[in-house]
Amino acid sequence: MKTEKPPYRVPSMAEIAAVPDNGLRVVSTFSGCGGSCLGYRTAGYRGALGQRVHPGGGRRCTGGQPPDHAPGHP
Repeated sequence: MKTEKPPYRVPSMAEIAAVPDNGLRVVSTFSGCGGSCLGYRTAGYRGALGQRVHPGGGRRCTGGQPPDHAPGHP
C-alpha cells in the first residue's frame, strides 16, 4: 500500500520568523551557518547563545557578513 505524502516545500524566512515562541531557549555549541539554530527556531525555540570553534566558520556561509547575520542565529 503506497502512502501519499504532501509535496515538500522549504519555508520562507518570514514563515519561520512567524513561528510562535514556545517559551524555551537553546544554546547552540556548533554554530557556523545557522542550520541548527534555524531548525530550533522552526520548532519555536529562541537562541540564547551561539558559539563556534572556528573563527571563520560563519563568514563562509554568510557571504562575509558577521555570523550574527546568519539565518536562525541568536
